[in-house]
Amino acid sequence: ADAKMASPLPSSVEPSSSGPVSESPAPSEVIRHTIRGDFHLAPGEVAILSFWNREPDRNTLLAIKPETLPDGNLSFAVREICLTDRGIEAADGGDLFPGWLEDDRIGTTSQERLEEFLQLAKWQGDLEILSQPRLVTATGREAEIRSTVRHPDWPEDAWAGQRMRLTANRSRTDGGLDLELIYEKQEWSGN
Repeated sequence: ADAKMASPLPSSVEPSSSGPVSESPAPSEVIRHTIRGDFHLAPGEVAILSFWNREPDRNTLLAIKPETLPDGNLSFAVREICLTDRGIEAADGGDLFPGWLEDDRIGTTSQERLEEFLQLAKWQGDLEILSQPRLVTATGREAEIRSTVRHPDWPEDAWAGQRMRLTANRSRTDGGLDLELIYEKQEWSGN
């Protein structure tokens, strides 16, 4: 089954000033990448977010798998995975990544399709798991995963790193989830 695309969200996101302090020089230019999506996750589906990195042949895939906990809260297992161009092609992952004229892709796919792709890419030796955080939240409440740094010489609202915010509501039609997702990656270049 092919991945389904999400509809873009019109909302905007402001950077946060929290996080550890960096020892790197003060930035001269910020490079921002923001991906927003609003979509439905049917039972058995995972959310996917993928993009090409500035560094050649290092492509990022975020896979977000929901689970309902016994207390009714939602748990999201997030896998941040880095893949090479060769790995994506050899494992037939074209539907999970942006086209050549796109910057990013956000949508859903089946858990089986994702695992099949990841197993093939791992077998090829072209897959690196960068992080595997898990977050727990109540239905309808925004949750955030953040990995950011700050520098004392940077402007007050400046940060580098990445963060992902999501809000999930239970679907009344099929027991799935309606998910709003905002992912931000921010890098600062030196002087």
